[in-house]
Amino acid sequence: MNLRQVQYTGRGFVCSSPIAQELLGILRIKRDNTGVQNKRTITKQAEVATEQNAAIRKTPEFRIATWDISGLGDKTTEIVEYMIKHKITIMGVADTRRKGQGIKKIHKDFIFTWRGTQPGETNKHGVGFVIAPAAAKYILEIEYTSERIIHIRTVQG
Repeated sequence: MNLRQVQYTGRGFVCSSPIAQELLGILRIKRDNTGVQNKRTITKQAEVATEQNAAIRKTPEFRIATWDISGLGDKTTEIVEYMIKHKITIMGVADTRRKGQGIKKIHKDFIFTWRGTQPGETNKHGVGFVIAPAAAKYILEIEYTSERIIHIRTVQG
């Protein structure tokens, strides 16, 4: 076992299941040679580490990327195909040059949300996100701050 394989999170230690099992085995050996109070504490900590690893595996993994697209036009299909090819779940797009704000389904049920300039102004700036269907169910809130800033809040595992 290597110390680099164990990570301190502030609430305890996180490691992979095989390492947690190895740790549990080591602690059981030590438990035989120590007092009752110590063995309960050590065993409980190892069991918590194993439970944390199970929770980590259930948390979705997002691959996030950004792309300055210099005007969205009809590039949505190209963006979606790129996301599928590279297994990207959320793509931040800059310089969309779209007006207003909105959310719509695009190619292959991907979702596009954007914020651009106000109607009547020149088409410049604009930001957005293209969200894969697998990631869409984890989105809690989308906040449109300006034509340069947009926030997405997701569920935390």
